Amino acid sequence: MDEDTTFLRFRDLVERTGLPEADVKRFLRTYTGFFTSTRQGRTRLYSPETVGHLKQIAELESVGTAVPTIKGILRGGQAETEGEGDPEPGVEGGSIAYAGENLTLGVLSDMKNLQEAVRDLGEQVTSLAEKVAGHEQRLIGHQQQLRILRRDLDEQKTETLAKRMEKRNNPFWKRLFPGKGGTRR
Repeated sequence: MDEDTTFLRFRDLVERTGLPEADVKRFLRTYTGFFTSTRQGRTRLYSPETVGHLKQIAELESVGTAVPTIKGILRGGQAETEGEGDPEPGVEGGSIAYAGENLTLGVLSDMKNLQEAVRDLGEQVTSLAEKVAGHEQRLIGHQQQLRILRRDLDEQKTETLAKRMEKRNNPFWKRLFPGKGGTRR
């Protein structure tokens, strides 16, 4: 049998969707009227479309969509089977409600993309803030070293100036004849 037409057991749904078992159970219970299923003995089997619906529900819930809105979106996707999405007289291409639900799905998808972008930007800001903090610490260290070097330079200048002043106040003959000093009369 072709894999697309084979009905799936609960564990197959969990495996194919990649969702936690508890979420799949909750979705099947909450949105029970939106899944095609049959019983085979004690086992309930679901149509392959159920996998897509479960993934869609999980995606909608991840962006904070309420249960009534999700049900409306699922109804829009099943317009041919339930008859609720049939075109109204005078409206081309389907009902306004169906168009609104499709628009809502697009907006929700955009919201999810924006939320991911915001999360990524938040991570980048955190990373940059850590880098800035590291650079600030290095800058503080460099400023301290600069103060020490300036102080040392000031001390050297003072010593050099003092030596020069001493040389100026001490005439060369006093340096040549240190024992004789004094002035002549």
